Amino acid sequence: MFPMWFFIVLMAIICYLLYVTRTTEESFLNISKNNFRKIHFWMKSISEK
Repeated sequence: MFPMWFFIVLMAIICYLLYVTRTTEESFLNISKNNFRKIHFWMKSISEK
């Protein structure tokens, strides 16, 4: 059996990694805009054919 402190340290590491690698609202909006542009370009290329 693992000691209690092992789980506490494990949770702290997981929470820290999630905090460090979080996506900010600004980067999320940039990702959404890029996907919208790709879809728009794809639809435009299909309609021209």
